Amino acid sequence: MSTFIIRLVHSADERLRGRIRHVGTGEEATFSSADELLSFMEGIAVLDGLGVESEEDGEGE
Repeated sequence: MSTFIIRLVHSADERLRGRIRHVGTGEEATFSSADELLSFMEGIAVLDGLGVESEEDGEGE
């Protein structure tokens, strides 16, 4: 499970904009659309999944 802090910024054109930070790694990104926001979150989820697999692989050696 991942935890994120998302800061939304009000823009004159009413587009979704802001900054997102992954609490576990401190990795941050800005976004200017829902697609960019979700892409960042999906990227973190993939990395989290890889980390779990790597830990399990390391324990078996």
